[in-house]
Amino acid sequence: MITLRQIGITDIDTIKKALKEGFEDALGINSCDGEMTGSENELADVLLEKYLRNDWIYKMDNKRAMRKRRSIKNFGSVMIS
Repeated sequence: MITLRQIGITDIDTIKKALKEGFEDALGINSCDGEMTGSENELADVLLEKYLRNDWIYKMDNKRAMRKRRSIKNFGSVMIS
């Protein structure tokens, strides 16, 4: 793994600008600076709770493991002659 510091990027404002522009380009939007509204803060709290749960964080790992177990189980029941 390589860090931004290792490639010479240490200015936090440069990093913030690059992330903002990247999200705008990827999502096809224009963002604006400002304070979040009360409802935006409430939604952020709900989403933070959801995305910090281990079952969500490891969702794809769990799906991959289940598929692998199923394929091994199915392969084990196939007779090859």
